[in-house]
Amino acid sequence: MAPVYAKINTDDKRRIYESYVRGEDYVDVARLLNVKRTTAYNIDKRAEQNHGQIERPRGGHRHAKVTDAMRAVVRAVVEEHPDFTIRNIIGNYVPAYHNHLQLVKPQSVVFWMGFS
Repeated sequence: MAPVYAKINTDDKRRIYESYVRGEDYVDVARLLNVKRTTAYNIDKRAEQNHGQIERPRGGHRHAKVTDAMRAVVRAVVEEHPDFTIRNIIGNYVPAYHNHLQLVKPQSVVFWMGFS
């Protein structure tokens, strides 16, 4: 059976990383917090790669809702210029909805338009 690992508190991770940044012996701090040496090393290495962020933000952007008006504009452009790509349509011909459509994957626009 695989061992069960305890979650390390974000504050403890921050203490380990701050001691590393100050040049102190972060292994001693990890030992006081009951964290393995290799885990402390990985915490420091990961924080260095993320420019000092201990925890990376989770989740992602929210998907934009495609309204009927947006769908109609894109459909009209496609019917008028069938050789355009979705990126061309979003970038050049839909300025009013550009902020919303830039969050949408091109495959999703094609699906919403009913071409799939």
